[in-house]
Amino acid sequence: MKLSARKDIDAPVADVFDICTDTAIWERAALRRGVEIERKDTLSSFAPGMHWAIGFLWREKRRAAEVKLLSAERPTSMKFHAFGSLMDVMIEAEFVALSVRKSRIILRTEIKPRNLSARVIVQSLKLARGRIEAKYEAKLGQLAQELEQKIAARRKV
Repeated sequence: MKLSARKDIDAPVADVFDICTDTAIWERAALRRGVEIERKDTLSSFAPGMHWAIGFLWREKRRAAEVKLLSAERPTSMKFHAFGSLMDVMIEAEFVALSVRKSRIILRTEIKPRNLSARVIVQSLKLARGRIEAKYEAKLGQLAQELEQKIAARRKV
């Protein structure tokens, strides 16, 4: 199953990319949402090879997954691979400069089931595709607003 969404942000593309590569922000956000997160690599900066182990509650069951950063090309793109016992998920974020002060995030996600029970889950997601896509776009919209606020706060300091 493939999902895609795009959202414009009132900030320069380099600032958007830089705020997206601040892993401490994302780790804190995950912890606030009840996700257990543990860094598995020893890299000191945002670079391919970064690796996290995560634990979360989904469909009333405790799940575990790993997330790896596959590539990062400043300021245009980054690609992640998330995997667990049920699914492989590829997440690609592309950053496009629309003007000096405006940029666009294009987020693509591809979900591939690993076993029969995961196929059933993905099939049910496909049946609710319209609702899933609307939620996906809404979440990207929320993310874009948060990024704009964080970038504005950094500029004031």
